Amino acid sequence: MGPGWRDVSVGISGEIAYVWAARSIIVLPSRKDTDPKVIPFDKEDLIVVFVAGPSWLLVCETSIRLIGPDGETDQAHFREVVEEASFDGHNVIVRDVDSAEYRFEVSGTNLVEIIDS
Repeated sequence: MGPGWRDVSVGISGEIAYVWAARSIIVLPSRKDTDPKVIPFDKEDLIVVFVAGPSWLLVCETSIRLIGPDGETDQAHFREVVEEASFDGHNVIVRDVDSAEYRFEVSGTNLVEIIDS
């Protein structure tokens, strides 16, 4: 599966099942006669991976990235290392090691920061 400095994690979204480690995502086949699809990612370590419609929402060590069928469509960077993230299908919440919280809406191929007023 590639570098082993992060544990292998599992995700399921609808009929899509996938696993990821630090530098790759493997989409498991939905039928016996198809092969797994490996999506390499070498920009930074993957922390959490979510399916966002036709795109992948990658929560990395210091950024989040939206990856569509034709490649990366948007990204946002953080000052500190990401500790945890959650995604409800529309909005992603990211918390860093300093407990700072960032919110973004996934809007098509864009990440739109939600600023509390």
